[in-house]
Amino acid sequence: MNITWWGTRGGIPTPEPDVMRYGGDTTCVEVRTSDDQILILDAGTGLRQLGQKLLREGGAGGEAHILLTHFHWDHIQGIPFFAPLYHPGWRFTVYGAFRGDQRLQAILQGQMGSVYFPVSFEQVQARVQTRELVEETFRLGETRVSTVALRHPQGSLGYRIADRGRVFAFATDVEQPPEEPDDPKLVRLARGADVFAMDAQYSPEGYRHHLGWGHSTWEVAARIARRARVGRLVLIHHDPYHDDARLDAILGEARGVFPRTDSAYRGMVLDLAPTRAGRKGRAALAASRGRSVAVGRQPRGRA
Repeated sequence: MNITWWGTRGGIPTPEPDVMRYGGDTTCVEVRTSDDQILILDAGTGLRQLGQKLLREGGAGGEAHILLTHFHWDHIQGIPFFAPLYHPGWRFTVYGAFRGDQRLQAILQGQMGSVYFPVSFEQVQARVQTRELVEETFRLGETRVSTVALRHPQGSLGYRIADRGRVFAFATDVEQPPEEPDDPKLVRLARGADVFAMDAQYSPEGYRHHLGWGHSTWEVAARIARRARVGRLVLIHHDPYHDDARLDAILGEARGVFPRTDSAYRGMVLDLAPTRAGRKGRAALAASRGRSVAVGRQPRGRA
């Protein structure tokens, strides 16, 4: 399983010089499975660059699965600018939580309504199917995907992706108040994962001013990672007001609680080699198209 971060920011894109090492695009993660499935976790503005990559690799045709955690703007902003949608040879299945008040197809159509965007969703040429999820487990080829409902305004889904003995758990946009018992669903989602990516938007001080906004702190993420005995913690959904220097400081603090912690940056790649059935392993940061970065080392001076 190969994991690439295309968008790491929460809330709103931040195209500013002092955030370029960690990146300013909103949430989007590409997962390539051992049987060549393409899974895309969230469709923030990072989806635009991923779309260009997919066209370079697959040309006018291909297939991918888009797993949406929820439908807030920063997690769907990239959809209208996702170039493969406008090629008839591409096929996509979009997954999202079942909502009693609005169907997933209507949500996709609504965010490209004429008030907001000049091209309607009905004009995309790719084949797009939708699948609405509850808390469940399903298979995509040889990969097992499980979902849990997380605490967030209007709800959010956490995803656990298991592929040939490796596990990637993804929990963005989840609020775990520091003083409350840990949500057993969140702990179960992370349990034993090789890589656990968790919302760490706030500092402990900042969280006090954002109660109920639906996000957690680096301190809570480190606590959950330690309790769930994960191989590696990745801090995600960076606050739009946290520049590179602030994120460096947060990473240092988090490592004081859980040493095997990294902070997601645009272009970060984790390669999880398959293991024998039931055998646990550790994540390794590996080369991607000639680029290699050691585990635990953050990028310096990247744009």
